[in-house]
Amino acid sequence: MRKARCLVFCCLWPFALSSGCAQFWDDVTSRDFTVGSLFTRGPAPLQVLKDSDDGTQRARALASLQEPLQHGGTETDEQVYIEILTRSAKSDREPLCRLAAIKALGRFKDPRAAEALRDVTEQNLTYTADLNNIIRQEALKSLAQTGSPLAVQQLVRVAKEPPSAGAALDKQEVLDRRLTAIRGLGMYNYPESTETLLYILEHERDTALRVRAHESLKSATGKDLPANPQVWAQALHPEQGGTREGEGLASSPSKVWDVLTWPIRLISGN
Repeated sequence: MRKARCLVFCCLWPFALSSGCAQFWDDVTSRDFTVGSLFTRGPAPLQVLKDSDDGTQRARALASLQEPLQHGGTETDEQVYIEILTRSAKSDREPLCRLAAIKALGRFKDPRAAEALRDVTEQNLTYTADLNNIIRQEALKSLAQTGSPLAVQQLVRVAKEPPSAGAALDKQEVLDRRLTAIRGLGMYNYPESTETLLYILEHERDTALRVRAHESLKSATGKDLPANPQVWAQALHPEQGGTREGEGLASSPSKVWDVLTWPIRLISGN
């Protein structure tokens, strides 16, 4: 039931941004309703954000903001938009406004957008557990879309989170975040990304995480290989014969002996 509520919310909140939460169901059940009416343009977004206290109108305005420097704007415009979206993403009282700002920040290439989204993923949110989980997942998705090196670092960190030792709800929330982060890493063909995905594929006990890591490896590299860690190690490290740095030590007696006797040989000069 909890997952069903989350799914319904995730599917419908983009439409709610365009029509208003309280009024949304009245709109869609009206005889005069058309899909196009969800996307009708209203007052200028900045004017709405300046003058309106209506959460749904503000959410609609936030969702419509585009990065000025990508659309002929100025550095001053960029600064204003980043400040507005960061403030809403991190501290707006309306969850719909937070989600709208988070979504908009994902379209920005400014490094400050990635920093704001990273901060949201680490916030101690105070909504319901379901809604907190949705906000963090949306922040991770938007963070992945920024293309920022900071995004890779944060996605790797979340993907490597240990399983929760708490209640079933806590365990599911951690799993959801990790799955979202692993999917995000599939957008980056960087060593930090692919090595993390390979490690999860090889060592993670949870089947869903391994399956997601395999899908992301294929997305990141463009290679359609089976879910075999050794095959992927060979593909990612052909010059090493599929052996990553630090591997093979335990299986090589001579290397083990070298490591164990290194302090003695250093002192004796041998």
